[in-house]
Amino acid sequence: MKKAFGLGSFGCWLLLGFSGLAHADEDIPAYRVLTCEVKCPQRVEAKLLDPSRPAYPASEIPNAAEALVDVSYTIGTDGGTKGAMIEQLIGAQPFADAVLAAVAGRRYQPATEDGKPVEQNARIRFLFSVGGLSRFARGNTSSNYRAAIALEQGGDAAGAVAALNAIEAKPDLNLYERTMVAFALAGAEVKAGDDAAALDAVRIATISGGSFLDYRTRERALRLRIELEAQAGQPAEAFAWFQILEKTVTVAADDHEAQLVAQLHAAIDTPAPLAMVAAIPQLPHEAFWQHTLLRRTFAFSQIQGKLDDFDLRCDQHGIESPVSDKAEWNVPKSWTGCVLYVHGAAGTKFEFVELQPAAK
Repeated sequence: MKKAFGLGSFGCWLLLGFSGLAHADEDIPAYRVLTCEVKCPQRVEAKLLDPSRPAYPASEIPNAAEALVDVSYTIGTDGGTKGAMIEQLIGAQPFADAVLAAVAGRRYQPATEDGKPVEQNARIRFLFSVGGLSRFARGNTSSNYRAAIALEQGGDAAGAVAALNAIEAKPDLNLYERTMVAFALAGAEVKAGDDAAALDAVRIATISGGSFLDYRTRERALRLRIELEAQAGQPAEAFAWFQILEKTVTVAADDHEAQLVAQLHAAIDTPAPLAMVAAIPQLPHEAFWQHTLLRRTFAFSQIQGKLDDFDLRCDQHGIESPVSDKAEWNVPKSWTGCVLYVHGAAGTKFEFVELQPAAK
């Protein structure tokens, strides 16, 4: 990483107007690289009929806490839901359990293609908010945060990482505390030389477009996320967050992130294979690697460990298949917005290759 991102400082936000509630925000940042190319059907999106919402798990959370849960699931042709999978959990496990229970109770008017019912894949974000939690750091969280910053500023990046991770492990943080600590952790991880861990942290710091961050650190967090997503081989994520950056500040054509995004677009447009080294992370809910497809042909190679299967969820279609390093998969040209979930043993490394489809 060429840029240094310093640690931010806590500021003040207004009180939330909720009291132990969850509300859905369906605008999970996404950039659809794959769009329909041939035989494009007339599509009608599924319509939510029963907006079942998760209950705040007050009996399982000892102290007031806030959380975020991203969930992916499929809306069936009968209007029910299936295949729910937690993509991101920021908070304690009971919040994820509440979301899965609520999603199971949702009912839709099914999506259609050319008038016929079809399945549709959905990705939804739930925020759990507690009325009375102010938008500032409380008690020990603030003092522990300042101590971690002192370690980082004194040149002890490893000590700062350990101290910030200890804060992040607390189950009762509000989202302001959690995102500010995560941004500080991302900066410390960069200085410690662990960009993969820094990406995990900055993804937490920028939830809801970075809106929970102090305004003085939001732009720096967005820029850091764009750079780390690009470095990790996730151009679609970099594109989505660059769009958010453009809504936050004026971005000139010669801006560092603007040039980076232009280079990524150019790389995707070339005929050369796009190869990246990937790994199954250790997640608190399920072990999988997630990637938005950039091309319609992909393959796996150099598997070190154990990969089980993948679940490809496009807007209205999907594929489930065991993983093999002796096969290629081709996505039909009418499919759009494809996200791949690769399941396997945590720590498994592999090469993921995207190819331009062979000319016919």
